Amino acid sequence: MVLLFGITKSYSQAELNINDIKIYRGQRKTISVELINSVEIRAFQMHITFPEHISLTGRPKLCSERIGLYTDEFGNEVQSSVMLNYRIKDDGSVVIVVNSTDAVPFKGSVGAIITLPIIADENAKVQSDVIEIKDMELVLADGCTFISPRDKVCKVNICGTATSLEELKDVFDGPVNVYTLDGILIGCMSIEKAEASLSTGIYLIDSIKVVINNKIQ
Repeated sequence: MVLLFGITKSYSQAELNINDIKIYRGQRKTISVELINSVEIRAFQMHITFPEHISLTGRPKLCSERIGLYTDEFGNEVQSSVMLNYRIKDDGSVVIVVNSTDAVPFKGSVGAIITLPIIADENAKVQSDVIEIKDMELVLADGCTFISPRDKVCKVNICGTATSLEELKDVFDGPVNVYTLDGILIGCMSIEKAEASLSTGIYLIDSIKVVINNKIQ
């Protein structure tokens, strides 16, 4: 798949990256694809492959913070029109093409450009695996020059049952829904509040089984 015809070069001036992630069996999680660039980029494409038992649960979405701005004929600052096309292949991998139809470069030099909702199967093996970003091509602002970075690998740590709330502090950064094993909602609360108030037992926190050993009885 080719975005535009032009000069193809290999640079280290721009790349797409996914940070290493930790996910529990049955957990839904949103991960980010970062665009890291020291030159202006107006379009890109990539092919993302997932390990067995991890799959997409929804459409890739653009991060509005990275969409470029331009000044129209009336002197108004207008957000660029950006198209995101994707295709899910038979093996569950996804090919994504993003293009500024106004030829306006993306804003900034670092940060998330796309988010992807994923899920780990309930029966996923507890192991370390990888998500790969392959076949990357990024188009510079001139529309004629390509950057073709090397393939990137993101480490994925698939975990089983959490043995403490402490393990979840790096997974959630806001309130979580806490359920009994029967699916009865106890409440929506921070990890810190759950840690202070839950009695000993096994709970579901946003679909993750958590074993709690608390002094509170």
